Amino acid sequence: MTEPMRSQRHLCQHCHSAHARFCYGGRWKARLDHDLCVRCFRALMNRLSAQALALATR
Repeated sequence: MTEPMRSQRHLCQHCHSAHARFCYGGRWKARLDHDLCVRCFRALMNRLSAQALALATR
C-alpha cells in the first residue's frame, strides 16, 4: 500500500504549520489530496488576482 493511512492529516506544503483543509458546502474538511491550509490558499489566490489585475491595467 503506497497510500498513507486515512486518519493521517498532513500539513500545509507552504507554511508547514497548519493542517491542509478546504471548505465545501459551508463545512471545513481535510483530504489527503489538498496541499494548502486556508491562509496560504487565500494568499495564493490574492497574489494571482493582483498579478492578473496588474497585467490587465498595463
